[in-house]
Amino acid sequence: MRVLLHFRRILDLSFLLFTAAACTAPAYDPSTAVGKKAILEQVHYLLTTSQCDAAIDVIGPLYNSIYTDNEVRMAFASAHACKAELNYFQMVNSIATNPAAYTGAALWQTLTQIFQSAPGDDRMESTWLATDALQAAIGSGAVVPTLYQINPDTDNVGSLQPGDRTDDSNSYLLFVSMAGIGATQNRYGNPGPSGLKGTDLPWSTHDLMDEVGCAYAGNIVNMLDGINVASSTISGDVGGTLADIYDLFGAAIDNACLFGCTGADVFGVVFDADCVIPGTECQTCPLEVRNRTTCIESTKGRCAAAGVVRYINDDPLGFGWQ
Repeated sequence: MRVLLHFRRILDLSFLLFTAAACTAPAYDPSTAVGKKAILEQVHYLLTTSQCDAAIDVIGPLYNSIYTDNEVRMAFASAHACKAELNYFQMVNSIATNPAAYTGAALWQTLTQIFQSAPGDDRMESTWLATDALQAAIGSGAVVPTLYQINPDTDNVGSLQPGDRTDDSNSYLLFVSMAGIGATQNRYGNPGPSGLKGTDLPWSTHDLMDEVGCAYAGNIVNMLDGINVASSTISGDVGGTLADIYDLFGAAIDNACLFGCTGADVFGVVFDADCVIPGTECQTCPLEVRNRTTCIESTKGRCAAAGVVRYINDDPLGFGWQ
């Protein structure tokens, strides 16, 4: 297995699970370079000791301040990924050593087994907040048009377009998205111990779509975006398995968005009369699907997301969640 340089920088810049030093001072001034660095070191130390909630408490004020930047956003995303029980090293190793578990319909089953969540535990919601932060890690020189902005009234304005973001944030986002998929399926699909579905996911139409369903569909699209963007920098066993995921599901999920936009089922029969978006606007999954806020506020986003859910619930070729 060989993971190239930019992918490894995720470990150096954000997760730092095994390399950070302890920091014991109780409070720092984020307006100074020294104070900001001390806050980040404290967060990194807390992550090395799996103190996820404490790390979130420390990084939160800095993330929500005018002193935020991409390093802060990556640290905030890492703290919430810790809360969601995403272990980057374990995920990479699992994909490399057990590719069959991520092949075809087994992908959904595997993610359900790995990422647990139940009402009140906040693990699913932490994947949402990590996603917001990663989508706000904008690359140098990128100018995000208003139409594509996420959370525009904050100090962490994000972009719906993967090309506007850093390579590290897109690569990390694909794993955060996997965590979100598994956590949501765990909470709403009543799975058995093997990760098989017990109940269909509930967001199958425009009117049934809510923030959770939008976040779930967004996780799937963001996972595929992340694989596509990282495909040129990830090689070996990990890269091969991720490429297989994209080859199988990339076009299928785009088609699911198309069916959702036009209100049809996979056989072309009208399923959702509230969705009459022209197919020309949904040849690929619309950008609105990629964040739960833009999705729920958009008819196109809600319809496309419902199409994704219908695909996962009941793909006639058998590649949905069984």
